[in-house]
Amino acid sequence: MTISKVFVVFLFLIFAVISVANNSAFVAALAGVGVFVTAAVLFPLEQIRDGLEWFNEGGAGKWLHNGYLRVMPGRSPDDRRRGQIGPKTLLALAMVVLMVSSLAIAGVAMADEDSNETATVTHDEYLTDGAYAAEFNDSSSVELTDRNVKTSIEETDAFVRVKADNPNSYAVEVTMKVHQDIIPPAEVGDVSDTDDDVTASWENTHDFEQDESYTEITFTMDANSDVTFAPSKVRIHTMAWKDTATSGDGWLDRITSPFGSEGDLEERTYTLNSSDGSIQTVPLQNNDGQSIDDWHAVYRTGPDDDWTPITTDSSDAAFYRTASGGEAVKFHFDTDNYADGEVEVEFTADPNLRDQFTYEIRSLTAGWTDMVSFDILSVSAPTSATEVIP
Repeated sequence: MTISKVFVVFLFLIFAVISVANNSAFVAALAGVGVFVTAAVLFPLEQIRDGLEWFNEGGAGKWLHNGYLRVMPGRSPDDRRRGQIGPKTLLALAMVVLMVSSLAIAGVAMADEDSNETATVTHDEYLTDGAYAAEFNDSSSVELTDRNVKTSIEETDAFVRVKADNPNSYAVEVTMKVHQDIIPPAEVGDVSDTDDDVTASWENTHDFEQDESYTEITFTMDANSDVTFAPSKVRIHTMAWKDTATSGDGWLDRITSPFGSEGDLEERTYTLNSSDGSIQTVPLQNNDGQSIDDWHAVYRTGPDDDWTPITTDSSDAAFYRTASGGEAVKFHFDTDNYADGEVEVEFTADPNLRDQFTYEIRSLTAGWTDMVSFDILSVSAPTSATEVIP
């Protein structure tokens, strides 16, 4: 019965602590009142008062001393007050002490483990609340605070700078969902902060319910820390899709070209230049569900160099990675070893027979050049520019 009463009061106390942790001061106050009222009703206050007086007047000390005398063996057989507890009782007492100490150590370990847990904080108002996009367009900066974690987005000449501050005594995993009017949806991948201590996942995400794309940034911060992410310029190159509402439907439009159909694109060949950013994304699908089924790309580092088929080899002056489950391709430019504009990529969507023939010739030429000069980093500069969304 006593254990049950203590458990009820303990539940009220836990409820009060949880309310404080969730910033519910009013509920915590009510829970605190419940603790005292429940304790006053369930517990025998007179007996508790008598017990405190007994403890204060030395009764507890005398009881402990008598217990010590009963446990410890006597110095002579005539000392009958000592050594009254047998070996079995001593063993049971030792087991109880060991069990209690083990539970205490386990409780401390669990408390430490709980303190090391990472909380989750999601800042999605950048996406769901249109006021943030409007504020960003007016002031070129916006910030948001939730559970003491503050994030901010600032516009720079290159792209945007994302900052976060965690003043809490525990680590947090931050997820930022940002409207396309603030940050154009871009598949950047892993981005290190300015101190190279924290890595953020910077992904282009599509909300199929709202039928819109947005940028999702996820990273984990230590307690009492701040981070700044400032990735190199990122650009999204849009394909020139045909307007289905104005496309012709006469019998001449249904005649297939001997060199291959133009498909759903107004243009199929685009030039990407390193001056537009070290990471450039080309979506392979538009909002109407039309997609590019096949593509190839070549690169060069100068107008007098040969075109070389682009690969996933990150040691090249330009390489690519697929993104968004294959719905986009991300081109990386080596802007550290080459000046702005030196590295150029020619991207061809849905290549026809003529495009494929040209690509094969360039592949053979590049292979022959490698065999003769062993110069495998031949690449070149810009000739044209595709539409760029800043």
